[in-house]
This record gives sequence, structure tokens and C-alpha cells, in this order.
Amino acid sequence: MAAFLPRHDVCSRIPSLCGALPPVAYANLGLILRWAAALHEMESLHSAIDAVGVDVAGARMRDWVTSVRGMVAKLNEEGLDQLPVEDYEGSDYQLGGINSIVAVRLMKKTTDGSVAYLNVDELKIVYKAMYMNVSELLPEEASDEECRIASNQCLLGQPVPVPQNPVLRTCMGAPQFKQLLMAENYEEELESMLELDWLVLRKLAICRKYFRHLEAALA
Repeated sequence: MAAFLPRHDVCSRIPSLCGALPPVAYANLGLILRWAAALHEMESLHSAIDAVGVDVAGARMRDWVTSVRGMVAKLNEEGLDQLPVEDYEGSDYQLGGINSIVAVRLMKKTTDGSVAYLNVDELKIVYKAMYMNVSELLPEEASDEECRIASNQCLLGQPVPVPQNPVLRTCMGAPQFKQLLMAENYEEELESMLELDWLVLRKLAICRKYFRHLEAALA
């Protein structure tokens, strides 16, 4: 622990642990603020789950995840492929017994026709393109609809080099889940959220389709 944490990062009410860590001339206020924000989110999410009950919260989590997984499946022919995951139904390991992270692989063409996926460095370019307006970087043959979608700024989890090929990730974050739990009209809130998720996935498909053009401009 001493290689990663200085004395200021540990509560002073644990004097034995503080004494074992190296002293530094400054406190890492950024780390403290991140923990403060994270604890606030965890506490407020816990309160929102308590307000509706664990069963209802779990059902709403399953609704969102299964809907987004279905969207990815619809875009298989456009090069999106969900990384297989394991759900733990009937366990409190995952809320609702389902993995709240949807990890997506992007297929690419190979000379021999086999299935391959964009690697980490290539996904970094896609990740960069996702939070930019890249409509002007698309080729002339791109449709007006594709350009409209490509103009949106979308946030995703950074590329991760997992064993079954690197992925980009979308997930149910605490602020978004609180919206679903606290909504006056749950069905309308879910539909609105899924519209944004569909936009994100459509832009991913467009970035994959025109990857070589984006690579030339953004690499």
C-alpha cells in the first residue's frame, strides 16, 4: 500500500495504518474530492433503490440492459457484436441478476473473409470520434442521416483489452439509474433513455463503417 497511498489519503482515525504509510508535504485533494463525489452518488442511489424496493429496481435494471443488448443484436449486420457475458440470476452480486455493462466489439473486414475485430489502438480512434462531431470527416457517399448521427457527441467507456477482443462499453450509471427509479412515468423515462442509447450505438456503427476515413483524419 505504501507504494500507492501516502499518509494523507487514510483517515486519521486509523493511526496505526497512517503511521505505516509515507508522509508527504501535500494532501491529494483531487482524490479526496473524487471519493466525496462517489460516496454521495452511492448513498443517493441506495436511497433511491430503497424508495422503490430492490425487486422493482432490479426489474428496471433488467429492462434497460435487455433493451440495449437487443439494440446491439439489431446492429450485428452493421458490424456491432456484444461481448458474451455471464449474468448471475438469483444472486445479489448483480442488481437484478444481470450485468449492467454492455461491452461491444466492432468487426472489421479481413482479406480471407474471417471475422476479426478492431484492436485497442483502432478503438481509441473510434472512442475519440464518438465524443466529436465527425460529420465532415465522412466520405461523400455517406447519407444525410449518417452525417446527422455522426454530428452528435457521445460518451462511452474507454477501450478495454479483454481476452475475447477489445471492447468499448456503455453501462447504466448511477445518475441515469436514479432517473429511472425516481421517474414519475417510468415507461416514458425508459423510452427517452433508450432513444439516446440507440443514437450512441448507431454512431458506433457509422464509425465502424467509415473507420478508414476517420483513421486518416484522427490517428
